[in-house]
Amino acid sequence: MNLLRGAMVTLKELRETHMAESVVYVHGATRTTMLARVGFSTSSEIDEYGGMVETRNVDFIIAAGVVNPALGDVVEWDGRKYMLSSKNGAPCWRSADNHGISLRLSTKEMGAI
Repeated sequence: MNLLRGAMVTLKELRETHMAESVVYVHGATRTTMLARVGFSTSSEIDEYGGMVETRNVDFIIAAGVVNPALGDVVEWDGRKYMLSSKNGAPCWRSADNHGISLRLSTKEMGAI
């Protein structure tokens, strides 16, 4: 086994055991409860006046293969809803490692559940 791939598998297991929280992933009428590591990222966008605005976003790192992420899907966590969103034209998800073990979901907070 590739040493780095093995390390990513171990990291996924440690994340789920020690660093993850239960979230609900909603795709249409389907609700999937899963473990996710909650993280944060920032993105910069130009507002309607031409000024640069930096926003803080909530990201969810999940095991690959549990769901098929799509724009508009929702993650429910800590009494709030977060919709998968595209930032600056990027996909709503990306691999969180070089081996496809984990995915990072980009979201936008939508308010209380």
